[in-house]
Amino acid sequence: MKTYVVLLALLVLNTSALLSEPLAALVKGISPWLLVAFEIIFVKRILQNGAHGYLLKNTGKEELLEAFETVLSDGQYLQKDIQQKLLNQSLGTEKRNTLKPKLTRREKEVLAAICEEMTTQEIAKQLFVSPKTVETHRMNLISKLGARNSVGLVKIAIEQELLH
Repeated sequence: MKTYVVLLALLVLNTSALLSEPLAALVKGISPWLLVAFEIIFVKRILQNGAHGYLLKNTGKEELLEAFETVLSDGQYLQKDIQQKLLNQSLGTEKRNTLKPKLTRREKEVLAAICEEMTTQEIAKQLFVSPKTVETHRMNLISKLGARNSVGLVKIAIEQELLH
């Protein structure tokens, strides 16, 4: 049996993977690790879970290498715009709708239906999908928008003008 030493883990994930228990268990023993993702709403959670850095998907080669070097020398790396957004948020100067989350067409349809007070079964019938699929979209929306429940989804959808 071969044994491998992980010097650096680079993770490229979607938002649903960021919240998964298996991911947390997988990366628990890996240090350092650096995350490449696109949802600013998860930055704090990811860093609290042990990430040593956070990059956006459009990171250039030079910055990626700089992040690797920083993380491998026991530092933490955040892109400048992410640092600024975290600072603005901690100072209370960040506007909630500065970054609109990227929603799929289906997520937008489910969100609109939720805002019309439709039940899961009604949404499933209207979209020709199973109720389980509707619930998956609802959970993805809750994750992406940082809501706690369907009422929170409606509130955030109105605040961020996601229904237009």
